[in-house]
Amino acid sequence: MFSLLRKKKVNEDQIANIIVNSIFESVDKSFHDVACLINDDPAFEKSPNLSEQDSEYFLFIVICGNINNLYKHFSVEQASKIETKMIEKLAVIFEKEFLQVERYLGKFQSYIDSINKPSKNFLYGMSKALFYKYDLNDFQDDYFRKMRTPNPIFLKRMDEVMDRFLWDWTNFNEKYKISV
Repeated sequence: MFSLLRKKKVNEDQIANIIVNSIFESVDKSFHDVACLINDDPAFEKSPNLSEQDSEYFLFIVICGNINNLYKHFSVEQASKIETKMIEKLAVIFEKEFLQVERYLGKFQSYIDSINKPSKNFLYGMSKALFYKYDLNDFQDDYFRKMRTPNPIFLKRMDEVMDRFLWDWTNFNEKYKISV
């Protein structure tokens, strides 16, 4: 009976593997639905016509959001170790050198931070990155298109979508214990 109450031990490498695999699986399975939500969003006068094959930017936004989120739930040292393990796994997947993937993700995170200023809400930055990376401005009504800024109602809807792609650390920590 007590064995059911014990948490399963996992190390940083296992956590990184779980996160990376689940990110790829969730984006692969869900981007079609995300694209449909964007294409049918009432904030746009005409459909952006995103296709299922347009998931690359979305994937990197989700990866960056989850890396950023690590630092809210772990010590800096643990989060950094998990991030490093994630980048190692991503380098293998993308058949790139570790430093190439690390630099690309760093630039992507810097991009999200820069378009999100002065806000510190990274989730909001993820939604803005989606808006700008997919060049959605041209599909908005005149008011927001001329201002070159996303419709805040669209961003609010995208915040809800993006939040679904962030790892649920509360649930994870109820089931697992990190062993070093």
